[in-house]
Amino acid sequence: MPALLRTNKEIMEIYDRQVDTVYRVCYAYMKNAPEAEDMTQETFLRLMSNGKPFADQRHEKAWLIITASNLCKDTLKKWWRKNENIDDYTSLPQERTETG
Repeated sequence: MPALLRTNKEIMEIYDRQVDTVYRVCYAYMKNAPEAEDMTQETFLRLMSNGKPFADQRHEKAWLIITASNLCKDTLKKWWRKNENIDDYTSLPQERTETG
């Protein structure tokens, strides 16, 4: 786990302000609650390791939305690539039938 670059108090204040927004963004991409919760958690873990100060709450919200969106997109890409590769090898050839 990366070192904390923000105080626990700062993180909790941001979390309390923004968690609903981040979760909604993640749910819109992931389409299920457990995956959205995982992506929300990962977004706030990224926040903990990002020490750059935000100009204001709008900047904070924008950073969290972009980070959450990118995490979700990356996760979905990995899932599609994995499933696409599996499907390439698991499809069975169709049997030919002779008609006489």
